[in-house]
Amino acid sequence: MDTPTYYQNIKPLFSQYDRIKMMYFADLWDYKQVKAHAKTILLSLKPRMVDGKPDPAGWSELPEVHVMPLYTGPWPKSQVAIFESWIAAGCPEGEAPPAPPTPGPLVEGFLTLSRVLTGFDDLNDKVLAQTYINRLLAESNAAKNNQLEALLTAFSHNPQVLDADGNCVSSYSQYLALIQDITVLWYLSSIDGALGTPENNQYIQGLVWPAIDAHPMGFANTNEQFYWRYKPEGGDFTGLQIVVPRAAKK
Repeated sequence: MDTPTYYQNIKPLFSQYDRIKMMYFADLWDYKQVKAHAKTILLSLKPRMVDGKPDPAGWSELPEVHVMPLYTGPWPKSQVAIFESWIAAGCPEGEAPPAPPTPGPLVEGFLTLSRVLTGFDDLNDKVLAQTYINRLLAESNAAKNNQLEALLTAFSHNPQVLDADGNCVSSYSQYLALIQDITVLWYLSSIDGALGTPENNQYIQGLVWPAIDAHPMGFANTNEQFYWRYKPEGGDFTGLQIVVPRAAKK
């Protein structure tokens, strides 16, 4: 294969579960940290040999450390070889993820409207707002695309979008589908009914989590070594489940 790089070949080897369990040591999804600890990580991936066979006690080549990943099981030899080749090549970074979007002219109005629709008055992240605007325009149909700026203009003149029961008032009925999409987008980080994934990082920022006083499934925002006691079911991470949020905090 071609020379392995971190973003294309190494980062995908570390599951989100691995990342969380090892956060006390290093962030396995951070290139600079993995590069700095690469040789130590490699030793922990390889079993210590005893009489030509892997140590039956499960110890790795790193003294007093069992073969990693301890919780998800040892990597196949092919994956260890990729990691070893990456180190031998000088730990190339590869093509980094795209830079965050630059906030555009719709962001301020979008944030103000979103605070009303979601019930969260502390929405201030302009980059996240622009990310959501981009997703909204990409995932909604053409009619909704044309409506967004019109909705924000209407809102700037008449901020009474919802009645006392939280329903859309009649003067905004033409924007109802778009208003629903914006609300769902903030709560679930997606429009299509599935939570955003850890890879795009919006999954962890869905308002559903603070609304129900919970951590995102499969993610810990603190460096706690034992955030999960048991390995999650269903793959490398959980969280692609539909969640019905309770009322937002006021």
